[in-house]
Amino acid sequence: MSTADLIPIALLPAEDGGYLQVVNAVTYLPEDDPTSATLLTRAGADGSTRWTFSIDGRPRAAVAAPDGGWVVAGSNQRKAWAAKFADDGTLRWERVSTREDDSEILAIARAADGGFFFAGELDNQSTEEDQKDEIFLGHLDADGVPLLETSCVVPQSDTGDSVTGIADAGDTLFITTTSSRITTDPNGTVLSVERWPHDFSDAFPVQDGFVVAGSVLHEHTWVRTLKKIDPDGSIIWERQYEELEPVTIEGLVEGADGEIVAFGTCSYNRTCPPFTESVTDSCVVVFGPDGELCWQKTSGYPGIDMGRGIVTTDDGYLLLAEYVTPLEKFDEYNLRFLASGTALVPIAGRR
Repeated sequence: MSTADLIPIALLPAEDGGYLQVVNAVTYLPEDDPTSATLLTRAGADGSTRWTFSIDGRPRAAVAAPDGGWVVAGSNQRKAWAAKFADDGTLRWERVSTREDDSEILAIARAADGGFFFAGELDNQSTEEDQKDEIFLGHLDADGVPLLETSCVVPQSDTGDSVTGIADAGDTLFITTTSSRITTDPNGTVLSVERWPHDFSDAFPVQDGFVVAGSVLHEHTWVRTLKKIDPDGSIIWERQYEELEPVTIEGLVEGADGEIVAFGTCSYNRTCPPFTESVTDSCVVVFGPDGELCWQKTSGYPGIDMGRGIVTTDDGYLLLAEYVTPLEKFDEYNLRFLASGTALVPIAGRR
């Protein structure tokens, strides 16, 4: 008997105040590898469902297109895969990598020419034996026509590496990974590789650079730290947050006024005498444009809750997508409204 799991991948704002939810629908088979399908749900500003669409492929990243549509990417049959949808759910195009090596897209960026850049992972045994990592790099135009499909070979990280983002700076591309920032020309030729400090593990492209998240050791305690870096690598600001609870940042978005909205998980111990239990909740942290901590909120049922996507609404709310594994019931996820600076207000029902 097969079982299924629904894992939120992205939550993207729509022009009408609604949103698109991208979910990885995983089916676990008794005697075979799990299979994935991409499940899209388009909702209006009131949360009502406009349409749903399912297509083969494991989604790992998504972005809004300039024409109001959507591009989703990941892998299909172990090959890098991307698809574009109109705002009404119509499939516009679908592309699968023709490379022999297994590949998967992990990040998307809108290109200056109206197309899209993609970055991800390649499974190339020969480069791994040479202590190098190979990164997939692709470029499709707005109609899905391939303009570039290549790879970037970089020195292997001591701690392992994974692509977290890509940004188009015109005459250069910036690929962020969990260990470094890689600069290439538009054809994928590596120009430089700059390592993040060893105690930083997350890097996210923002409009005017990158935000790098990690921790520094301060008086025998690891303190959560953010750095904002411009495209040239200069530090714009760096802040430490001793008052911030232990947070694992899964992603972030920029608000209309330049604020940084981070989402992820917060793990801590909760004491209910005579017992102490370990708790993992979804977490949202809002920082000002200069990195000042505005507020932090956690959300969770008994069990494990993980924040997996967030959008800002026209009426000043944040809509948080969570992956929830209750103690007594598995394979569920839900959405909730998070009112800025106040309490969590559940949306009626589960999606």
